[in-house]
Amino acid sequence: MPSTHIERYIRSIFVQNIPAGITEDLFRQMLSQFGVLIHFHMFLDPNGPNNTNEQTLQTSRGYAFAEVSLLSNFIDMIYCFI
Repeated sequence: MPSTHIERYIRSIFVQNIPAGITEDLFRQMLSQFGVLIHFHMFLDPNGPNNTNEQTLQTSRGYAFAEVSLLSNFIDMIYCFI
């Protein structure tokens, strides 16, 4: 495996048990305090409740993947969630 792939793997984190009321934008803001997010993907429930404009509000399924720019930021993120 090339070293760039190993580096990306080391800086990636799987987060689970995200509360149902947390939106993708809010969670991005929370994680961005640990540095620049290179990649972020929150798994959303497409069957979430509808708002008054009949647009579907996609709520979290409770888990996400995040990748930060620096390994030291990643370590800080881990300590925050344990």
